[in-house]
Order: sequence, then structure tokens, then C-alpha cells
Amino acid sequence: MSPTGLTPIVRSVESLAPAHSTCTSCHTSATQHYEREIIGFSDDLSTVSFYERRYYVFDPIKTTGSLDDNITVINAPFAALGSIIPKLVDGLPLPPFFSSLPYRAVNSFLESHKQSLFVNTTVRDLLFGYKLDILDTAEGFAHTLSTFGIDDFMPREFFPNNSFGVLNGRNGTLDGPFEVYTGLAGTQDDFGAFKSWKNQSRLNWWKADACNAINGTDGTIWPPFIDKSKRLNFYVPDVCRSLYVTFQEESELKGIKTYIYSAPDDVMNGMETNPENECFCMNDKTDHCRLDGVYDMSACQHDIPIIVSLPHFLGGDKRITDRIEGLKPDPKLHRSVIHVEPTLGAVIHGDSKLQMAIRVPKNEYIRGFENLDDDLYIPLFWGYKVCVGDRTRRSCQIGYF
Repeated sequence: MSPTGLTPIVRSVESLAPAHSTCTSCHTSATQHYEREIIGFSDDLSTVSFYERRYYVFDPIKTTGSLDDNITVINAPFAALGSIIPKLVDGLPLPPFFSSLPYRAVNSFLESHKQSLFVNTTVRDLLFGYKLDILDTAEGFAHTLSTFGIDDFMPREFFPNNSFGVLNGRNGTLDGPFEVYTGLAGTQDDFGAFKSWKNQSRLNWWKADACNAINGTDGTIWPPFIDKSKRLNFYVPDVCRSLYVTFQEESELKGIKTYIYSAPDDVMNGMETNPENECFCMNDKTDHCRLDGVYDMSACQHDIPIIVSLPHFLGGDKRITDRIEGLKPDPKLHRSVIHVEPTLGAVIHGDSKLQMAIRVPKNEYIRGFENLDDDLYIPLFWGYKVCVGDRTRRSCQIGYF
């Protein structure tokens, strides 16, 4: 037990199932299909624009347990308040001796909605969404403030339909438009790379152009004749940034010679270990920007402190891992690997793995956060995606633990 009285527990190598659960090794599997709707080509045929939809089809055969298994997990929306509320309060024009009044109102508000740091739910609701009445109330409050000309005090919407779920609002949802280089009209070296996403050639969440750059492809193909001395860049909308992989070794898959690539630790290391990541840190006065093995997405998630890492915090800072019982990070199990056919530049097999966690900050004024002695990183789930390309579509098998 940590000094905070709160210790996250990982039950097994295969599972991030919470301590209080009827599902001791929950694994939910689904097939993910991509569909692209072509918008058109540029006049010189150098780029093609399209929308993309992703569909998730539940796979009961490869699923352990049931979608209706009961689980107790971190209440992500409630945990997010520990980061969001202080920023909102700091923006109020209140004299110092009145600074505690907003927190009293917040505590009364949370108690009236019976909110706490953990929530009892089912696997189904965690994946596909459960309704949050508290957000309906908050949304109404935001609209009331708007009538008085106060529009920037709080977000109008935190989650789609004021529901929280891993796949909430994503099944069949249109993303884009994407504009990608075709390799024609002198763009051979940029074949497959993004020119723009949602009509923007760069992102606007981060502090500098290097972090806002939309680099590389979608991670399924690169220009032909791969140079293994260079890293391969790709942009991932789900994590609001570009990533990269580096060459590991030559291999063979189903009789095809391949290059194996994997993401180095530097991709998610803190700004002191990897200065390239400094521009992802929106508040360099906080220690969490200096932690290795984690990436804070809050800047693109309405300040909700969603943390991306490798499963079981593989490569994570000891200040995180030493406070969680049962972690068993294993590079063979938890590191992403892709096989690239070097002549065509095509991915013929991809096995990507990521973990989502919530950073719970200490806050002496909000009930439920006051006993923490430091920020606590609580895993929500980790997932894998195994993709095999064919000539007609891109199909992936995904799973959540």
C-alpha cells in the first residue's frame, strides 16, 4: 500500500483487469475494418483526398469472458477533474481569500452526482460508452455561462454524447479529409505521405512546429526502396502526433524478405532524455514532462490527462512503475513490431501495442484527490492491433486488456 492509500494493481501479464472484478483476465477482441471514400485528385494528380471510416465488429470466439462481466475501473472523467478544475478556477477573477469557494461548489456538485475515483461498470460499457449525467449538468452550466458572454471558461463537450468509452463515438465515424501524395507528378519520394489532415498541413496543439508537423504516412506504406539507415515516420490521429520507427533487423515472413522496425524508447521519453519531445510539454514546470516512457495527450483532449505508453509501462520511469503492483513489462510481449517489404515499402504485417492510462493529480481541495502525495498513473487498458494488408482492404484484429 502506498502512502496515498491507493495502489493500482495489475493482475497478470496478460491483463490490466482491476482488483475488484468478476473478470480476472479480461480480453476483448474485435475485427477492425477500414473504408476510404475518395473525394478526388488534385489537378496534376500529385495528391488524392479521401475520408476514412473504421468499423469494429465484436469477435466472441477470441474474447475471454463476456461483455457483461462486471469490472471496477478508474473513473476517467472524474479523475480528469483533478487537472481541469484548477485551471478553470485559476481563470476566475477572484481575490485570494475567496479562492476556496469554487472548490466547495465543486465538491457539493460531485457529491450530488455520487462521483468517486472508481466506477463499477461492465466491459461492454467501458468499451462502447456509459452515460455520464454529471456531464449533462456541466454542459448545461457551460451554456448558461455562454449566455453571459463567458465562452472560454470550460469546454462545451468533454466526450461524444456525454458518454465515456474506449470506442465511444468511433465506430463508423468519418475521419478526415486526408490528402496524400500519390507518387505522381514528381512526388515519388513522398509517396503515401500526408500533405494535410482535416484541411490543415500542420497541427495546432503543441508548442513548436516540430511537434505540430504531420510527418510521414499512415504507417501502412512508405515510398519504395526503403533505406534502413533512416527512420520511418507516420502520423496517428488517435494520439495527436507523428511517431516513428527505426530498423531493427532483416527477417523473413511467409517466404518474403522483410525489414523489422520498432519504435525506440526515445519516442516517449521525457524532454530531459530526449530534447525533441520538449515541445510536447505544455507546462515545463511540472515533473511529468520529465518522466520517461509516457506521453501526455491532455493538450488535444480538453485538458483530460490521458497518458499513452507501452503496455505495463514498458520503459517507464521508476517514479511511475514503483507505485503500481504487479507490472510485468516484457519487450517480447509489449513492444510494437512491423514487417516492411523493402522494395515496395509496404507493411505486410503490423503488431502495434499501446496502453492508455489516466494521470491522477494531487489536489488538497477536491475530495478524492486530497490524500495523494504525488501524481498517480492508473492504467485504464492496453490494446493491440495486428494488421495484415491485402489487395482490396485493410483489416486488423484488435484486442483490449
